[in-house]
Amino acid sequence: TLLRQCRTVQQAAGGYLPSPAFVDSLLAAIQDAEGAQPVDQRASERPARQTSSDEADGLPISLSARELEVLALIAAGKSNQEIAAQLYLALNTVKRHAYNIYSKLDVTKRTQAIAKARRLGLVP
Repeated sequence: TLLRQCRTVQQAAGGYLPSPAFVDSLLAAIQDAEGAQPVDQRASERPARQTSSDEADGLPISLSARELEVLALIAAGKSNQEIAAQLYLALNTVKRHAYNIYSKLDVTKRTQAIAKARRLGLVP
């Protein structure tokens, strides 16, 4: 019941973290486990902003809108200093975003992050 309420509130607010598809997958798993009533699938039919992608193991990789901006600039070959100047952020903030991105993508280097993000369709 709480997940259904969360999805309804999330739809009304236009939020997509966690993604509606992820919430629906949790609800479907609960339904399968408990034999509950069918889950309303309309939320997963709506197009969502690209803030997450599924990894091979099926777990979602959710990046914030700002992390996606930083990731796109990293993929464009910008340095942390250039990203900070372009986005009007402190250098340490950019470094923290990069650290979070690497952690979420399970990589340790810029080149690995770019390759994985391209493979997942997070950046062109």
